[in-house]
Amino acid sequence: MHHRVLCKHPTVLTEQNKKEVLLILKEMIKPDAPKKYEHYSKYQDLLDALILQIHEINHIQNYPAPDNSVPPFIEEDKTLVVKPKTTSILELFSKVKVNKI
Repeated sequence: MHHRVLCKHPTVLTEQNKKEVLLILKEMIKPDAPKKYEHYSKYQDLLDALILQIHEINHIQNYPAPDNSVPPFIEEDKTLVVKPKTTSILELFSKVKVNKI
């Protein structure tokens, strides 16, 4: 974006541009870069953003898929438990009082 504004033409990355960027990245990732590389502060925010984006993509690609499957239900005892019928339906309804209007 800065390149387009300052140079007044669209950004086109040539092989030479890519090599220069790779050289800057190599300087930035060296262990003593904050102390020894004079332009470190200029590129630090961009490097942090690049590292964060690479980390997020890598995390998404390698994230284990959640196991949403339900384990199968195993029924050990297949016998049906039923209470013996002690009273009939007629006996139950015989106790109900009906009010006639």
